Amino acid sequence: MADVTLRGVRRAVGETVIIDDLTLDIRDGEFLTLLGPSGCGKTTLLRMLAGFESVAAGEIRFDGALMSAPEHHVPPEDRRVGMVFQSYALWPHLDVGGNVGYALRVRGLGPAARTARIAEALETVGLPGFERRRIDSLSGGQRQRVALARCLAMQPRLVLLDEPLANLDAHLREVMVDEFRRFHEASGATMVYVTHDQAEAMALADRVAVMEGGRLEQIAPPRELYRAPESEMVARFVGHGQLVPVEVMGAEDGLLRVWIFGRMARLRGRPDTPPGPALACLRTGDLAFAEGGDGIAAEVVGQRYEGPSTRVRVAPRAAPDCALSLNMAGPPPEIGAPLALSVHDGWVLPGATRPQAAAAPPASATRGGTALRG
Repeated sequence: MADVTLRGVRRAVGETVIIDDLTLDIRDGEFLTLLGPSGCGKTTLLRMLAGFESVAAGEIRFDGALMSAPEHHVPPEDRRVGMVFQSYALWPHLDVGGNVGYALRVRGLGPAARTARIAEALETVGLPGFERRRIDSLSGGQRQRVALARCLAMQPRLVLLDEPLANLDAHLREVMVDEFRRFHEASGATMVYVTHDQAEAMALADRVAVMEGGRLEQIAPPRELYRAPESEMVARFVGHGQLVPVEVMGAEDGLLRVWIFGRMARLRGRPDTPPGPALACLRTGDLAFAEGGDGIAAEVVGQRYEGPSTRVRVAPRAAPDCALSLNMAGPPPEIGAPLALSVHDGWVLPGATRPQAAAAPPASATRGGTALRG
């Protein structure tokens, strides 16, 4: 296992900056997921950890030992790092045992020790007795397990995984998510996993690091990341949050009193959030149809059937251009139907101000008003 630290790391190709002043601590034995849109720099960062790419500034250390700096670079073969690729990178002319034990043979490990290490690794990934199987006889999920076993057999202190489930179908991806979790528990290795799939990131990671434009936007446990995003990018990208303008009136009973679409509501937020214009992140589950019509006046503008539920798009009358989505079971209301919305959860982004002012709340709202809670 390894404790990994990055300090002010920068990587550029010509005039294009790929990683920009990135600082990150990866704990010993942690499963960290790098999440972000294509081109955000997550795979480049993984390759820098592996030693395939150098740094232009800053430093990377494993357990305090310097691995990368502008004038110092430890090559991949000397870092004790295992890497699992999207394409598996298995030798087709070698059987399973030959693939798993290839690096051990190159390093000069004796036949008996090599055989024992191969068997142990295959047992860990759920492929006992597969040593003599041909690679072309394996399913995609089994090939990925072989790639994991090869990595585990090397006893790496750091395991790097570059979108390893991208080539599998939806069912196999779900199965392999459980396998990766079991692999992490069995090996105790420090693992860094690159993906653009939010479901994978949330299901696997101890912490998720969200990247954008070569920078680290936020790093947090999955639930915290989803419930309390720190930036507009994280709010929109993780869980497809809906950002809406609000007016913060003050704090009360651990929640923030906000004016939203002509109504008062109580949302989560930092207790030191100052009064004034702000942005709130609402998830589809934070909204519901208000019983008795007592809520935010809105109109149905769209709907999409999704099997167990229907995604309904509504436009608040106070802000027709700010369409919101919520899920409902049963027959949805017709397009153009009037309805009322209740807001029973949400998060006020720290430090985010809305782009333009909305209608100010009436004077009565500053003295209390009616709270809108689902």
